[in-house]
Amino acid sequence: MKCELEEFGVVTKQLETALIKSYNKLSSHDKVKIVYLVRLAESTLEKRNRKTWHLHVHMIPRTTLMKKKCVSGWKIAECRQKGVKEKPTKKKISQLMTSIRKQF
Repeated sequence: MKCELEEFGVVTKQLETALIKSYNKLSSHDKVKIVYLVRLAESTLEKRNRKTWHLHVHMIPRTTLMKKKCVSGWKIAECRQKGVKEKPTKKKISQLMTSIRKQF
């Protein structure tokens, strides 16, 4: 039986692959080059047992267009400020999520 960390790694890799495949299909002019994974865990201070822990994960793709416009590392948030990336519409987000879900 796999431990939780191993299972998390397998699921994370599957999700990363689905994200890259789906994003690249919908944005053929701007391919994903790097995916940052941010894992946050929190617990209440009163009780530090497994029941109080909460896991939160973000997958953040950095694309070709971002790299060409000198957006590196964790400065991804600056892309919209610099006009490098537009804010995605609800329709685009829905299309991406539907595509990712179909891979599972």
